[in-house]
Amino acid sequence: MSRAALAVTALVSAVLAVPVVTAAASTPASALTTGSTYVALGDSYASAPGVPSYVAGTACSRSTQNYAHLTAADLGLALRDVTCSAASSRHLSAAQYDSNGQLVQGPQLDALTEDAALVTLGLGANDGDYFWNMIVGWPMDDAAAADRIRSNVVENVERIRAIAPTARVVVVGYPALYPASGWCEELLLPAEQIPLARARNRALADAMRTGAEQAGTDFIELFDRSAGHDICSVDPWMQGKTGTWGVATPFHPRLVEQQVVRDALVELVGPVEAAAPTTATPTPTESVTETVSASPAATASPSDVLTPTGSPTTAPAAVVSPTPTATSTSSPTPTATATATATATATATAPARTSTTTTPAITWYAKRGRPVIWHRVGVPRPTCSPAVCSVSRRWRINGVLVSQDRSLYLRRAWLGKYVSVRVIVRAYGLTWTRTYSWSSPIRRP
Repeated sequence: MSRAALAVTALVSAVLAVPVVTAAASTPASALTTGSTYVALGDSYASAPGVPSYVAGTACSRSTQNYAHLTAADLGLALRDVTCSAASSRHLSAAQYDSNGQLVQGPQLDALTEDAALVTLGLGANDGDYFWNMIVGWPMDDAAAADRIRSNVVENVERIRAIAPTARVVVVGYPALYPASGWCEELLLPAEQIPLARARNRALADAMRTGAEQAGTDFIELFDRSAGHDICSVDPWMQGKTGTWGVATPFHPRLVEQQVVRDALVELVGPVEAAAPTTATPTPTESVTETVSASPAATASPSDVLTPTGSPTTAPAAVVSPTPTATSTSSPTPTATATATATATATATAPARTSTTTTPAITWYAKRGRPVIWHRVGVPRPTCSPAVCSVSRRWRINGVLVSQDRSLYLRRAWLGKYVSVRVIVRAYGLTWTRTYSWSSPIRRP
């Protein structure tokens, strides 16, 4: 898409801001009454890392002022909030672990029961590392990645309805991070990369909306509604690259954005009827059930990503990468065939969560004048400007560091062994790492 087309699209979006899109659910929703069960599922855009204070006893960077808590307080609902930073669609049914293998929390659907009356789903940006790729400009098949998110939304709604068939399910979209035109210091990418980033941002929002429509459920649209409140605006709803504890972590929503979602939710599902006198509000008996009142900030050290250098140890880290595990197959020349798994993380001062994404094309080169077994393997660099972005690599054979060059020439002595590379990107005091490890050993041609 051309710059002109992007600008026109952004202008139309700003004019046609529609905050809430609704669709009739396939199953009649339960009437909401005070004390009804509300289950919140989602990633960091639903958990609101950096917005004080944190729910105690969890490493999910879950704010007591995220839209779930605000909505439950306004409507008098019994909240089970299992939103978690770095979550992706797979964490609806799979446990979530940090980069050290420590359990963060169990499957989010474990919090869902048949009696749930309201369920919000804010999940999808971390599927296939979509959000990470958008923020740092990493190459991906944009159309396929967005379609995967759309498909996951449909499937996720179906899984929710299988457990809570009478619950009202509301899919929550993603806001606009990038300006319709121009550039500012709070953006990580150079100016020439912003049109692509905004197009990816738009595609993410559209995928969530289309998925909700195909699933026949309610949808809260945020991309158009947030027009004029991007990172570069005078009244931003989103935090830029400079994370500030008490405001938000980098590239994540501020409190005002969570309040906007709360207002849309309350308008959509309210008013709530008074419960019958004989109906008691469910008493929280599990760790997934939380009170709506404010609680002290969590003391557990956060394990998410994109923490600004020098930030307090109690401050959360922004989530740029999910935690799913998936494999993809790369197709080098006939001289070497390997199945590659790419893991992406982002951190400033501590190990971050790992994730898996579709591996970018890997190029293998025969070195002239040497036997064919000597090949050079290289990986793409991110598109951030070299003037502000440094990239280094750590090549390992069977886990042993063998080179820090831009590319690696394979040796005959490495036959039968495994090659991996860790790409380290540093910019603006932040550090991202992405590791590629080929599951097939180095072979003869």
